[in-house]
Amino acid sequence: MNHYRGAPTALLFFAPACFFLFRLKIFVKLQYNQNIMQKQLYTLLVAALSIFSIQLSAQQAGDLDPDFGVGGKVVTDVSPRGIENNLVAITLQPDGKIIAVGDSGHHGSGFTYSWVIRRYNADGSIDTAFNHTGMVVKSYMTPGIDESHPCSVLVQPDGKIVVGGYGWNGANNISYDFMVVRYKTNGDLDSTFGYNGLWATNTNNFGYASDVGGYLQLQSDGKILYAGNIGGNATVFRLNSDGTVDNTYNGGINSTLINGGACRVKASALQEDGKVIITGTSYLSPTSAVIARFDTAGVLDVTFSGDGADSFSIGVTGTEVFGMAIQDDGKIVLAGDTGTYLHYGFMVMRYNANGTIDNTFGDGGLSVYDMGPQGGIAYSVAIQSNGKIVAAGAGATTDRDFAILRLKANGLLDSTFNSTGIVLTDFGQTGENAVAVVIQPDGNILAGGVQNDINNSIRTNFVLARYFGDAPTGISAAINEGNITVFPNPFNNQLCVDGTIPGTEVVLVDMLGKELQRIKATSEKTTVNTAGLIPGIYLVSCRMGENRNAFKVVKF
Repeated sequence: MNHYRGAPTALLFFAPACFFLFRLKIFVKLQYNQNIMQKQLYTLLVAALSIFSIQLSAQQAGDLDPDFGVGGKVVTDVSPRGIENNLVAITLQPDGKIIAVGDSGHHGSGFTYSWVIRRYNADGSIDTAFNHTGMVVKSYMTPGIDESHPCSVLVQPDGKIVVGGYGWNGANNISYDFMVVRYKTNGDLDSTFGYNGLWATNTNNFGYASDVGGYLQLQSDGKILYAGNIGGNATVFRLNSDGTVDNTYNGGINSTLINGGACRVKASALQEDGKVIITGTSYLSPTSAVIARFDTAGVLDVTFSGDGADSFSIGVTGTEVFGMAIQDDGKIVLAGDTGTYLHYGFMVMRYNANGTIDNTFGDGGLSVYDMGPQGGIAYSVAIQSNGKIVAAGAGATTDRDFAILRLKANGLLDSTFNSTGIVLTDFGQTGENAVAVVIQPDGNILAGGVQNDINNSIRTNFVLARYFGDAPTGISAAINEGNITVFPNPFNNQLCVDGTIPGTEVVLVDMLGKELQRIKATSEKTTVNTAGLIPGIYLVSCRMGENRNAFKVVKF
């Protein structure tokens, strides 16, 4: 500062001018650099997204989800005293938590089976907020000679959990009783339902000794539909929301003869119009798949297959059905097996909404596949939002493995799923069966079942596995940034870019950065023809001057 003391007056004017020019130069340079930096940042963003896409593409549909459990798998010994721990059904809560139900057989005073409910967090860890341990293990019938067998589980809109099944009645030692139990969200019994949370009854007054089943559906008014068997006949009845029998529904609890009797109900589904479909197996020779529909009054719907029911059988040993799902168009998909005594075929079949076999599906209405040298069995089926069909069961390899099969809507194998349409998962023991499957809201596939303990041929554990339903995107169906919206996502034959102005460049590149299309917008909406693209992850870039947006999208 002393250097400028006593400077000439002209310098006093010159110095600020130089300072101003210096600042201007810096400003111009910063603006120039900022533009370069923006371009560099955009380039880095595109590169990062491309790398991210490449990483995601390595996780293809059918791959185990590494963020679930250990490497996509969860194994749970639900009861230390249990010998047989059998998972039978799973469902999802709105918060993503998973509820698994089943039974646990153990040695007490005699050999007994307890009712088991286990809740997991969305990542497969145990949810200890549920009954403080993450699990409810309870015998609901007479101690000492009890058996409690759940068959299905559902979650009410208020978060309460309803489990249906049946149990051995120790009072007379000769019969099974229908059972429904409702729990609060924390695992405590809901005392406002039935008798302190439990509803149970038997139909011995009808002359039958075996009341089994428990395949539940929840109506929009809170009433609960129960499907099962009274002896060899089918039954569908309804409970009020408080756990009392609704006698306005076909007079209460009644049985229906289907396919001559000897029918075992294995699944139920509720149509949007309130009609109920049941399916299962008739064990009269030949063993047959059976399906029936009941109207909103609880009686057979004669508009379905002419008399309300249908049966179907092929193969030496006939056909069995264990699972069912209804498509958005009303068509009904069944899962089971058919074949010979030594070789079962993993079977998926489809009915039209009117009860006739859908001959446009697979081969004459059926898709039957080998899931290993000895075939396989499908136990459960679910429908993805894009219409693809996912079936879960067991593949008969040297030991049994989890078997997941995905079909296109026409019943043919979907080669975008593990490149073959089939995934077999080994849990490292002597055998596993996938008996339940659900589709998560993000499209991923969750399967549940049982695993044999290699050290004990009759000891089994609960197991879960989660698979990518399609290459994960982490984005919503319509992507918005600024004034630009890209939809649909995933896309198929065309992609729409909304909010463009004339002159905007819409550029489509693949995950390796290769430019596939460049379109100059002429209006507010630009359509990109993508019919020739293979399924995968792509990047859409919208460029107008210095304004640029990038969107990650997926073709299925």
